[in-house]
Amino acid sequence: RSVVLRCFVCVCFGKITLSLKDCMTQSKRAEVHDVSVNDIALVDRFTAVTACSDTTLKTFDCETLETKTTLSGHEEVVNAVCITSNGLIASGSEDKTIRLFDPRSGVSCRSVVKGHKEGVVSLKSVGENTVAAGDRSGIVGIYDERQSRKTIFSFIFLTPTFTRF
Repeated sequence: RSVVLRCFVCVCFGKITLSLKDCMTQSKRAEVHDVSVNDIALVDRFTAVTACSDTTLKTFDCETLETKTTLSGHEEVVNAVCITSNGLIASGSEDKTIRLFDPRSGVSCRSVVKGHKEGVVSLKSVGENTVAAGDRSGIVGIYDERQSRKTIFSFIFLTPTFTRF
């Protein structure tokens, strides 16, 4: 018995168009957002979520490229999105917050993490119930998604200074 695995390659064309190339068939294109797509993550085999400059996230069907839901709550550009170990959608924004959405329960924001002094530009699920977020100032915060206001650990990356002799 053979199993065919499908892979999708996502290409963002600056504004407006998102293209998913199905490696088994042909390319598909759809207008997902009206402005720049900043990040994308797969929620499951059939659903992707995009982070966008219009302050929203959108989930869409990878087969049809139809928008399923629009997730809102951020006040500024959404820079980053990731899927947590529990299947939540985590998003980071220039509004200095991380928001957690449960794609199974609809469009409402489950919780908001505050504490960054600059815009959140990167997110990564780094283990069971744990999300790492980096901001523009170089600070990385590690958060427990179950306790959205509690920082487990935070550190700053310093840029090395080189002296020429």
